[in-house]
Amino acid sequence: MTMEKRDPAGGLRQDLNGLKAFLGREDLVTLDGEERREALVRVESLLGKVGDIERGTLLAGLIGGTGVGKSSLMNALAGKPIASTSHRRPHTEDVLVYRYEGTALPESLPLRDVPSREYVHGAEAVGQIILCDLPDFDSIVGEHREKVVRFLEHLDVLYWVTSPEKYGDGRFYDFLDEAPRARENFYFVLNKGDLFFGGPGAGAGYEEMAKVLDRFREHLRGRGISDPIVYVVSAEEVLKGGDVSPWNRFGEFRKQLFNERSLKEVREIKAANLHAETASLRELLARERAAVAVLERRLGAFIEAIPSKKEAWRREFETALSANLEREEWKAVLRDRLPPSAILVGPGYGIASAAEAWGASRGGTGQAAGDPGGTFFRDLGAALESHGGRVRREWKAVVLRENLRSMERVCPLERDGDPGGEEKVRDTLLSALERIRPPGAFFFRLFQYALYGFILLGFFAALAGDQLGGLTAQSPPAAWFRALGGVITAFFTPRGLAALGSLVVVFALVGWRFYIRARKVIYGLADGWNRRMAEELVALWEAETDAAAGELEACRQHLQLKGDVLK
Repeated sequence: MTMEKRDPAGGLRQDLNGLKAFLGREDLVTLDGEERREALVRVESLLGKVGDIERGTLLAGLIGGTGVGKSSLMNALAGKPIASTSHRRPHTEDVLVYRYEGTALPESLPLRDVPSREYVHGAEAVGQIILCDLPDFDSIVGEHREKVVRFLEHLDVLYWVTSPEKYGDGRFYDFLDEAPRARENFYFVLNKGDLFFGGPGAGAGYEEMAKVLDRFREHLRGRGISDPIVYVVSAEEVLKGGDVSPWNRFGEFRKQLFNERSLKEVREIKAANLHAETASLRELLARERAAVAVLERRLGAFIEAIPSKKEAWRREFETALSANLEREEWKAVLRDRLPPSAILVGPGYGIASAAEAWGASRGGTGQAAGDPGGTFFRDLGAALESHGGRVRREWKAVVLRENLRSMERVCPLERDGDPGGEEKVRDTLLSALERIRPPGAFFFRLFQYALYGFILLGFFAALAGDQLGGLTAQSPPAAWFRALGGVITAFFTPRGLAALGSLVVVFALVGWRFYIRARKVIYGLADGWNRRMAEELVALWEAETDAAAGELEACRQHLQLKGDVLK
C-alpha cells in the first residue's frame, strides 16, 4: 500500500496489466468473445490514462478563425510576448507549439502526424503548460484538416476562441462538430470584448454583450454543448496594463487554465479516479473467480456420482445388446465369418468350401459377407451411441438445468472426427470374430488327419498285395523297393484303378460326414459366440463411458488450476 502512494501510476499499471493478461485468456467462463474484446479496449484506454498521470504538463489547444486574437491571448496568458502574428503567416496550416525552455515535450504528442513548428519561450508563468496554437479553422482544407482534427484528441483541454464579429460564422460550428471526442474538455473564449464598449454609454455595451452571449450559447447548445462555459475577455486590454474592466473575465479564464495544471500535479487524486474506473474491471475478475469455483464444485459432484450410476447404465446396455444379438442378420454374419471350413481339413474342407461357394453364388448367407449385418450394425451402433454417451448427455442436462452454459466455453465435450457408433461396433465385432476359434478345433483337425491317413495307408497296403508278404524273407531295403515298385505297377491294372476309385468314394463319404459334423458343432456354438460378442461390446461401452468420465475429470483439474491462478 505504501508503494502505491509513492507511485500511483506504477501500481495502477501493474493492476491493469494483470487484468489485461486475465482478459487475454480464451477460456473465460463469464465473458464471451465480444465482451472480452470490449473489456480489453477499456483496459488499453485506462493504461493510456495512466501515462497521463506521469505527464507533468498540461496540453492546451487554442482553436479559432482568422483575426480572433489568439496570439494576443497567449501573450496575455504568459504575461509577456511569446507569440506574434508573424509566427502564423505564411504557414497557415501549421500547428504552433509554445513551450517553456525548461519543459520538455511529452513523447506522446504526435507532432510528426501534423505540420508543426516549435517555439521555446522564457515565460515561467506558463512553464507547466504547453500551448498549441492550431491553424485557423477557416484556412485549412482536405487532408490537413483531417490531421488537425485527429491531433485534437491528444490535447487535455481545448479553448475555442472567437470574437463578437465572428461568433456567428457557421464554419466555426462545423469544425466544432468534427472534434466530438474532446467535448467534455471544451471551453469557449469570446475575445475582443472591448468592441461592445466602443460606442457611447456602458449600459448599451452590457446589453449588447448579453445579447451576443445568449445567441452564442444558443448556437453551442444547437451543436450539442448543453452547458457551455464562455469567458468574455479582452487580451489587448490585459496586455496594455493597468486596471481591467469589470466585464473582462480574463482573470477567471487564466485561473481556470492554471487550476487545470494544478490538478495534473496532484497525481494521487487522478490515480484515485482511475482506481474507481478500474473497479468494474476488477469485478470481472471476482465474478470469474466465483463462477470457476461454482463450476468446479458442481462438476466434481457429478463425477463422484458416476460410479454409483454406472452399474444401472451397464444393465440397460446389456438389455439392448441381447435383443440385437438374436437377430437373423447377426446369425448370418456368424455363419459367414465362422464357416464349417474353418475347422475342416482334406476332403471335408473341399466339400465345405464348395458348399459355401455354391451358397454364395445363389445369394445365400455368403452374401452377407459382402454387406455384413445389413441394418444390424447401424441399429447396434445407435444403441452404443445412446448408452455410451450417457455421461455426456446427463452432464449436458445438468449444465442446462442449472444454467451452467458457460461450461461449454471452458470444457467442450464434443469430439470432432470421432468415429460413429456403427463403425465402432462393426470394427469391434468383426475383429473379435477373427480371433475366435471353436473349442476343440485342434483335436478335431488332428482326428481328421489321423483318419484320412489310416484310410490312405489301408489303400496302399491293399494295392501292394502279395509284395508285402515276402518283406520278412528278404533284406529290408531290397524288399521295400520291390514293394514300392509293385504298388506303382498295380496303379495301372484294373485292380489298381478299382482300388483308387474306392479310395475316392471313401474319402468323399468321410469328408461329407466331417462336414455335417462341423456344421452342427459350429452352429451349435452360436450362443457361446454371442456371449463373447456381448462381452466385447460391453468392454467397448466401458471404454466410451470411462473416456467421457476422464474428459470431465481433466476439465475439473483444469478448473482447479484456473481457480488457483485467479486467486
